[in-house]
Amino acid sequence: MANTTIADPTFYQKNVGSTTANQFVFQMDYVNPISETKKFEAGIKAFYKNSISSNNTSVASGNEDNYQRDSILSNRYVIDDMVNAAYVNYSAKTFWDIGYQAGLRFEQSYYAGNITDQNKKFSYNYPSTSDDILKSLFPAIYFSKKLKKSQEVQLNFSRKIQRPNFFQLMPFVMFADKQNYRIGNPELKPEFKNIAEANYNKIFSKGSYLASGYFRYEEQPITDVAYPDPDPAKTNVLVNTSINGDNAIRYGFENTFKWTFFKNLDWTVNANAYYIYIKGKVVPTEPEVKTEGYAWNAKTTLSYKFPKNITLQVNGNYESPKILLLGVANEIYSMDVSLNYMYKTKLIFNATVSDVFNTRRMGTHFETPYYDQDLSRRRESRYFRFTITYLFGKMDASIFKRGKQMKGMGGQEGNQDGLDFK
Repeated sequence: MANTTIADPTFYQKNVGSTTANQFVFQMDYVNPISETKKFEAGIKAFYKNSISSNNTSVASGNEDNYQRDSILSNRYVIDDMVNAAYVNYSAKTFWDIGYQAGLRFEQSYYAGNITDQNKKFSYNYPSTSDDILKSLFPAIYFSKKLKKSQEVQLNFSRKIQRPNFFQLMPFVMFADKQNYRIGNPELKPEFKNIAEANYNKIFSKGSYLASGYFRYEEQPITDVAYPDPDPAKTNVLVNTSINGDNAIRYGFENTFKWTFFKNLDWTVNANAYYIYIKGKVVPTEPEVKTEGYAWNAKTTLSYKFPKNITLQVNGNYESPKILLLGVANEIYSMDVSLNYMYKTKLIFNATVSDVFNTRRMGTHFETPYYDQDLSRRRESRYFRFTITYLFGKMDASIFKRGKQMKGMGGQEGNQDGLDFK
């Protein structure tokens, strides 16, 4: 019997999108240096962002003369995102010359999304009931003790929040074909991390070594999944998105080593090995899924300072495969090279080649009783960038210090559209 090949008609898809946003931030901090070893800090911060995003998807079959709007993939999304926070922080030294910093941060979070052309609304508000109080409090306490021979040990306990980013939330198709598409999940909620960490730091004459052991218990962690489209007419189409799991456990050991080989050459390497356990439901009607595994990542930087304020820097990154709720994320590796020149402390020239070997790709492998899927994608390919920066006035280091006042209070871990409560 001869083999027969059946070719489907050529399929075209066009996505046209736009986003506008308004953002407002208010912050006020108070610092009282009670003595040389005691300090009290307090502050408030308010953040509000309103954004409107639209996506119009048109499809055509056979040729590009008959585009028709796809009402399922097209949408208009309005977001109101507000975070109000207040913190107190106290630092001092106790017996045996042990320093500590203790603080508490209260945060009120409100997020509302409205898909106006589909009459769908999604929102969360913490705290909305008495059960949500713990989701609005972020305590933290840090202990440190300096030892002989330029050594220091630290013990830290904190609670942090990480909100979903723009791409995880937007219910727009980011890429698609007839059997597979990627879309955000507007119903995503923040994940909460309860962290215990022990650190050891050693200063050498030409470098330093930092070792860190950590344990994290994460509530409603954000993870990537793929599942068949619930539409009965599209059961052979896979939906790639992000969901909240029930909980996750992560523990690991991280090491950072920095060394100056000679006057102008610095080398920094960071390696982190960790274990992940995650549990949750992909679809409410399906059984609960549990998975676990080990992973590691490494980063290294070589920096050489030439005469006349010229600096060459090479950065390498590697992330091993790591587990997801239904599969595994593929390894990611890349290298960036940059050359920086500062002229008279005012003018900075920078040339950067991103992803020198064009290897930075993200991908996943899912394997379930219903389907197998291998997916590879990239946000951008290798590029060259040249920038010129002119510095006005004098650098005020206190600006960066004030930006970190809330770090001891738990708060936001990571960044989301300029929202940073570290």
